[in-house]
Amino acid sequence: MLWFTYSPHPEERALARVSKDGHRHERCRFGVLLIVKVLAVSVGFGHRAPIVWCQEIRQRMSIGAYLYILRCADGRYYVGTTRKSLDERLGEHNAGLHAGFTATRRPVTMVFAQHFETIVDAVAAERQVKGWSRAKKEAMINGEWNRLPELARWHSPRLMRRPPSVG
Repeated sequence: MLWFTYSPHPEERALARVSKDGHRHERCRFGVLLIVKVLAVSVGFGHRAPIVWCQEIRQRMSIGAYLYILRCADGRYYVGTTRKSLDERLGEHNAGLHAGFTATRRPVTMVFAQHFETIVDAVAAERQVKGWSRAKKEAMINGEWNRLPELARWHSPRLMRRPPSVG
């Protein structure tokens, strides 16, 4: 059987690396591509369907997305991304449609949102912000952008060992 390697667009590769469900784009067998092409022709997309679909995927990826931060009922922060409207996403969290962190900490309120041109950028920012300390997240929420570098260098004081006593 012939093997053809599907080489995704760089944004698709980045999206695969950071996808939340853990799935990645893998090599496709020629038979799979042939079946997709036959189905596309029978549906009416013509022989260029895979190319059109790739263009649609790239276009959808460039629509943009939001990074958002929610404050939960217990005071903790949840960082997420969405392509939907922010009101719709907030409603989904408050309705408990997303099992996980916010489901048991309702009601939640949105305290920060930022739009990104691509979903790849939004997901990268989400991963970065999730690694931040609470103080750094609060500085961003409050718009204290000048404090972010200071908070990046700040570490909580650690207990220091006493040197062994001499004598």
